[in-house]
Amino acid sequence: MKDRKLIFDVAKGMALLVLVLLVCGHTKGGGAVLVAAAAFLLALTGRIGWAIIGYIFFPLMVVLNPLVVPKEGISGMVLRLAPMAITVGLLVSGASRSGRHQIPIGMIWLYLGVAALCSMGGYYPMISYLKIVNCAILFIGLQLGFRNIDKRPNDVMTMRKFMLVVTSFIVWGSLALLVFYPSAAYLTSLRSVIEAEGMEAAEAALRESTGLKLFAGMTNQSQCLAVVLPCSLAWLACDMFFIEKRLSPFHVWTILAGLPLIYLTRSRSALLSSVVGMILVYFYCLKKVNIRSHLRARLRSAMFFAMFFVTVAAGVMEVRDQSITRWLRKTEDLSADTRGFGEAFTQSRQGLIDVSMRDFYRNPLFGSGFQVTEEMQYTFKHHDGLILSASIEKGVLPVMVLGETGILGAIVFVIFLISFYATCVKKKYYCCATLHTIFLASNMAEATYFSPGGIGGYVWVLTVGGGFIIDTVVLYHRRLERIARRQEIEWMMMQQYGGR
Repeated sequence: MKDRKLIFDVAKGMALLVLVLLVCGHTKGGGAVLVAAAAFLLALTGRIGWAIIGYIFFPLMVVLNPLVVPKEGISGMVLRLAPMAITVGLLVSGASRSGRHQIPIGMIWLYLGVAALCSMGGYYPMISYLKIVNCAILFIGLQLGFRNIDKRPNDVMTMRKFMLVVTSFIVWGSLALLVFYPSAAYLTSLRSVIEAEGMEAAEAALRESTGLKLFAGMTNQSQCLAVVLPCSLAWLACDMFFIEKRLSPFHVWTILAGLPLIYLTRSRSALLSSVVGMILVYFYCLKKVNIRSHLRARLRSAMFFAMFFVTVAAGVMEVRDQSITRWLRKTEDLSADTRGFGEAFTQSRQGLIDVSMRDFYRNPLFGSGFQVTEEMQYTFKHHDGLILSASIEKGVLPVMVLGETGILGAIVFVIFLISFYATCVKKKYYCCATLHTIFLASNMAEATYFSPGGIGGYVWVLTVGGGFIIDTVVLYHRRLERIARRQEIEWMMMQQYGGR
């Protein structure tokens, strides 16, 4: 009965999500304006659960496949402005929700302050300041929107159900695209063919292709799915262990369905994130779940069997056709690949590392400016007005931080991380810490940590916000258990002394 209700709730939520996405995608931004206005009003009036859903919805829409959810007309502007408007609403309503139960990212403000200082002598200070403001909006929303949600249990459960819906939507939606609409699922590899010749030509090209095919699924790029998918599966695992506290069939089948899709992205960052996720869930999270020892042993055995199965499957794939080697080398033609393994593994990111280190050596103490590149000072030299988009690719988070904010910024960033994890341990935010670590692992190849207008905004909400939601549910249940035990003790004492 419990499993059927869970599946029914997720299916109902997914149907509603698809309907809203279709309306937003096929009204050239008109539907998105209505959703943004509704979320803003909900935030102002203190309907935190639905307001946060709106806050999550727009970063989600940013990363979705444009062939499934078109982003035409004013959609691009709405996707940028809606989170700002919702954050303003959360700022107004959040002022009355004082307390200390909040996502522990307070020290990130010190890093943003240092980034602003370091950007004064950077390549393009104005772009850096605009991007700092964009990051600040994301972090304000996370801090104020999620603050003291433990006092709003109905809102928390609403958020949790929505997170179940969106993580499942990414997995099952990507699988459905692979089966019924493969040319859209392989958007990354076929984008140029689609734009030049249309979908029929793309389908023919996909059938005839023998080269490397990059699976994007429900997202707008294979590297996006490579970041989002492992984080989604890890969130589902945390939800199953900490909230369901059992091997929920829905969670298990969704996670199993998502694992092959990670391989199809052919992304090594996806592999790294998945390995880190499995290790953390098995060796860290399972120790922190508040359940009886025999049930913990059962969950641990199931997790061990799953990891063993994945390892054996990988071994079989490697023996059969060297699939894992081709994945790590990111090529389909091993006979023509004369590179050493180390060179093949790092080649796609070595150039980005070199660029960041050049930015660092330009000014070791302060770096060369937050989220900018040397080319921007020439690209936007004669630009008039507000710069709304200046996308970059940095690749590797540690050297990105060094290149942008120098030694000073790197020290402050490390202080932020220490503060974040120390607070998570102190307040038992185990899922928040776990999922944030997987997010960090993905940034060893895809530096999305400070890109709220792109992939980063959704992944921040998914990992840090989503993990905090699970932790809040757990803490709320523990509080209820303490209250029940206290009442039981008081009743026993009344019985004992009242009978004398």
